[in-house]
Amino acid sequence: MTADRSLPTSRMGRMARLAAVGARTGAGLLSKRGKGAAEYALEVLGTMRGLAAKVGQMLSYVDGVLPEGQREHYERALMALRAAAPRSSWEAVSALIEAELGACPSELFAELEPEPFASASIGQVHRARLHDGRQVAVKVQHPGIGDAVEADLANAGVLESMASLLAPRGVDPKAAFAEVARRFR
Repeated sequence: MTADRSLPTSRMGRMARLAAVGARTGAGLLSKRGKGAAEYALEVLGTMRGLAAKVGQMLSYVDGVLPEGQREHYERALMALRAAAPRSSWEAVSALIEAELGACPSELFAELEPEPFASASIGQVHRARLHDGRQVAVKVQHPGIGDAVEADLANAGVLESMASLLAPRGVDPKAAFAEVARRFR
């Protein structure tokens, strides 16, 4: 996965990338050549981060979603989203820390490792030491991820509206969507 690609944050930009993944995945499933399409899905969903990466992570382990003949390709490729999400550059993280906390990292911490020890779809974690000697973990959201998540939630709202029309009695898609949105925010 390419870590230095810019994070798309507009609703239309994110929808266009998901549509491209859907088209290529669909073609791969029909042609029985799913490996290349699975690797493409990994690349796009990984660089999109946010909800898109979460969906990719879930596809890597939820049975019954992908056709039997292609499932192995997708599970293997998308498993990488769980193991090693793309990381934001140190320059972007450093600038974000300074913008959020009002001082450059070298003033805030006695040490702050530029290389994260963990990265996920929403952010990453760096080891640091405070000036008083305490070891801490510094969790940083990927730059632009808030806008990306809001764009994904707005796009998912369309699906929620359709699900409301098709859902069986007793199922409340609006409440389920509200809970998902609340947790991501």
